[in-house]
Amino acid sequence: LAFLMLSVLPALELIVLLWDAHSFAPAIRACSPWALAWSALAAVRLLHIGCIAGCLNYFLFFFYSGFLNPNFASSAAFYKGFWAEFAAARMFAQLMILAAAASWFVPHYQQDGSPLLFDERPL
Repeated sequence: LAFLMLSVLPALELIVLLWDAHSFAPAIRACSPWALAWSALAAVRLLHIGCIAGCLNYFLFFFYSGFLNPNFASSAAFYKGFWAEFAAARMFAQLMILAAAASWFVPHYQQDGSPLLFDERPL
């Protein structure tokens, strides 16, 4: 179950990042400090997504190789993939912390319903 969740995660996170990038595009083009901070945070999130996908592929290679090759299963190499699954689970936890930090960039609204610009937000 954890493997299925972690394997779908990169696609879902990419959709969220693309959606956010679309909404922040005007501020990014204006080189707002808030938008640049969000862009740096998004780059770190993309790095985590790539590492999670790489770890899961590494895990799958060694896990399936152990089941399909009887000589491979008897060796200690069968267990090489489990550290990668552990690393993917740890990176998922870090990705959730980064997602919580990114939620701070959600648009704030004034009392009349108009959104605050990035530069008008309080620190």
